Amino acid sequence: MTTIATLAARCRFRDCRHEDEPGCAVREAVPAARLKNFHKLQREAEVAQWKARARQARARSAPVRAVRQQGVAPAGAPAGRARL
Repeated sequence: MTTIATLAARCRFRDCRHEDEPGCAVREAVPAARLKNFHKLQREAEVAQWKARARQARARSAPVRAVRQQGVAPAGAPAGRARL
C-alpha cells in the first residue's frame, strides 16, 4: 500500500493537511479510518514535541532558578541585585 508521505507529494497544495483541502491526493486514496488514525498520530507527535521542548527549556533554566533561590548573582552579572 502506498504511504501517506508518497501520496502527499501529489496533493494540489504543498501545505495540505489532508483534511478538507481541494485536490488532496491523500484523502482520495486513503480510507477515512486510516486517515483519521494518521491525524491522531500527528497530533500525538506534536504534543510529544511540545513537551520535549518544555523539558529542554526547564533544564536550561534550572541553573538560573538555583541561583535565584540562593540569592546569588550569576557569574558575570553586575554587582547588586541579580536580575534575570
